[in-house]
Amino acid sequence: MRRPTESSMKVHELATIQGRGSRITLKASPSGVRTSPLSILLGYGQPMMGDGMAPIPQRDAREVQLRNETKMPVVVGEKARDSQVVTSGPVTENRGTAVVVTNLDAHSGEPKRAGVE
Repeated sequence: MRRPTESSMKVHELATIQGRGSRITLKASPSGVRTSPLSILLGYGQPMMGDGMAPIPQRDAREVQLRNETKMPVVVGEKARDSQVVTSGPVTENRGTAVVVTNLDAHSGEPKRAGVE
């Protein structure tokens, strides 16, 4: 049986983020926990075909403030720059320029400086 917090559709990524000056907060569903992790991609755009069969292209992401309150992993691409990532989940890759990553302390909800896992 499918959990109500997860889509029955084939989903490859939780989010792709591009553009300039965005302030984005992703929150976990209060009704459950995902059984399969999906990445949050900073500095990436939507696949050209839109159906998950095409590669996910890298796109410029500048001056983005991303707050990830989920346990999902974050991937920072080469075209991300001058941005901030505050996250409860791991940062599995940070190839951006001047992208500062901090861990979100689960108890206080406050950022704590972090590295790449």
